[in-house]
Amino acid sequence: MIRGVNSIFLRTWLACIVLTLASFSLSAQTLDEKRTKKEKSLDEQANLYYETLKFKAAELAYREILAKTPDNFLALYRIARCNTFMNKDEEAVNFYKEAYRLDPNKNDTVLFYLGTSYKVLMNYDSAKYYFSRFLTVWPNRNDLYGAMATKEITSCDWAIGELKKDLKFAIRNLKFNSTSIDVHPALWVYNRDTSIVFTSHRTGSTGSKEYQGLDVDAYSDLWYVKRTPKGSFTEPELLPGAVNTKLNDGTVAFTPDGKKMYFSICDVNCSIYESVYNPETRQWGEPQMVAGINGKRESLQDGRGKVQASNTYDKDPYLSPDGKIMFFTSDREGGVGKLDIWYSIKNGEGWSTPINAGTKINTAFSEMKPVIGRDGALFFCSDGHVGFGGYDMFRASGNIGNWSNPVNMGAPLNSSANDIDLIWIVEGMAGYFSSNRQGGVGQYDIYDFSLIPTPVYKITVHGQIRDKNTKVPIPFANAILFEDDGQGKITPLDTFRTDQNATYNFTLATNKSYIVMGNAKEYLANELAFNTYSINRDVDLEYDIDILLERIELDKPIVLQNIYYDFDKADLRDESVAELNRLVKIMRDNPQITIELGSHTDTNGTEEYNIELSQRRAKSVMDYLLANAVAKDRLTYFGFGESKPLIFPEMSDMDEQINRRTEFRIKSFDYRPGGSL
Repeated sequence: MIRGVNSIFLRTWLACIVLTLASFSLSAQTLDEKRTKKEKSLDEQANLYYETLKFKAAELAYREILAKTPDNFLALYRIARCNTFMNKDEEAVNFYKEAYRLDPNKNDTVLFYLGTSYKVLMNYDSAKYYFSRFLTVWPNRNDLYGAMATKEITSCDWAIGELKKDLKFAIRNLKFNSTSIDVHPALWVYNRDTSIVFTSHRTGSTGSKEYQGLDVDAYSDLWYVKRTPKGSFTEPELLPGAVNTKLNDGTVAFTPDGKKMYFSICDVNCSIYESVYNPETRQWGEPQMVAGINGKRESLQDGRGKVQASNTYDKDPYLSPDGKIMFFTSDREGGVGKLDIWYSIKNGEGWSTPINAGTKINTAFSEMKPVIGRDGALFFCSDGHVGFGGYDMFRASGNIGNWSNPVNMGAPLNSSANDIDLIWIVEGMAGYFSSNRQGGVGQYDIYDFSLIPTPVYKITVHGQIRDKNTKVPIPFANAILFEDDGQGKITPLDTFRTDQNATYNFTLATNKSYIVMGNAKEYLANELAFNTYSINRDVDLEYDIDILLERIELDKPIVLQNIYYDFDKADLRDESVAELNRLVKIMRDNPQITIELGSHTDTNGTEEYNIELSQRRAKSVMDYLLANAVAKDRLTYFGFGESKPLIFPEMSDMDEQINRRTEFRIKSFDYRPGGSL
């Protein structure tokens, strides 16, 4: 069994794009230069390629090793890992399986990576299978691997359901993407010009001609394209000025006036810098490290215990719409997971001590790329919340210190790959994001998205309000339309007063649940529920939507089913609640009626005692109605004792239970609050 944490940690940095392994790869290159070709074995060369993140070369070398030694587990495993990092998950699956077949006990993480590969391929059933098998052999469910596998099983179940939903957005791969890595779009609006500034590893960057790892062309720089009035883009150009360095230059954020820019520069770690725009020269000024934002940590310098302060990993700056709060990503001490979202408040010319965004947002894994909406909602990406793939984009409503639980942004913005960098052009309707999903031009591409217009269909519902027994129309009745949100909230929308024909008619919207209630004088109200889900045409609903009302008969006893009492007790039993709630609804739906509650006992005991017991039982029902906001002057109660049994003589316990009942009688149907009956 090998230590697998480094592999997952590497996957996190790959999704972050701005890499931290430059110094390691440079030292490996130095080592490589000191060795002659004769001294290097094929194994050493393959391992060196792998360790320096040159996955194409590593895969070829390991395949050559495998041709000579077909039972080489390490070669099989690392070919699979190379394919994973190069987003060739179908090939990765085959090599993981072959490695596992060769030696099931060599490396338990093979099962885990089979799960992740199948998840990327959107084969969620197979992914669940391998994540579950992994948990049966992994010794610690609470470590990074165990926690992630558990989360991924939940994610698979969630994704299967989500993929059945209709898509809300249309996405498009943008024409300025390269065959390399293009990520982190940001909107720069200055005067009348609108540009997209983004991070790219494409050829032409000012850094090294070849970035030392991931087989990309160069260290990343800041590029931009201007957005034309027709929505097209100019050819990409390097952002002018001194902001592009020989290191990795990353995520950008602009002040509301477009005159200042915050961005990250990464070597071994990342720090956040600021630059000021000169409108006369049209150049960005020399980057200055932002005071108060970037963190420090102490780390061992060598094996003799020497300690040296180093920078923490701080990137992804984003400003609130008023420019007074900066959100960013960091791995500093005091966080929840590997990467957390933090924020700092503008304090004069500086920034306050950063504050962690909290455990509703941050998980034991990685959260990054924070964006604040106009309403204060927080948008970010995460591999720690339930989602489709590696990184998904999420929205948490609310504001600082009071965010809701994050909600996945759904497909197609999120996929089984890594989806990051959401920004809005028009909030809720259109924007940009980055992804390494299948079908792109390069390793990561920038996409735009826009809301799919919801078709407007003419949907109506009509019917008659009729007498339940005679089926004769009830003229001049009322029909009331309600919307039911499915969470217990019922909202009245419209009221229709019928004519002599007792016909009502309502216009409806798509994908809604409705209730139509009918009521008329001297009748009990009644309702019908229906919905407009899956309707994709103009339609007049074609099923029985007539509402049948029952005529009120004064003083007719109506037995409340399941309102029973234990022997010699007046307490309401738990099973009575549903029927009592039905009576509460009758009183609310028919605000013009008054009722008398009557309770009965069995024939055990004296007549005097049973009258007193039945009165207590009737009052217990009245108290329930009062507690549910039924007006007191609409209620009376009476105890009948044993005088009106339904079964006599009582021959069993069941007969006695049936006689211990409560009824109600409608006494009037012209009640007016505060008035006389």
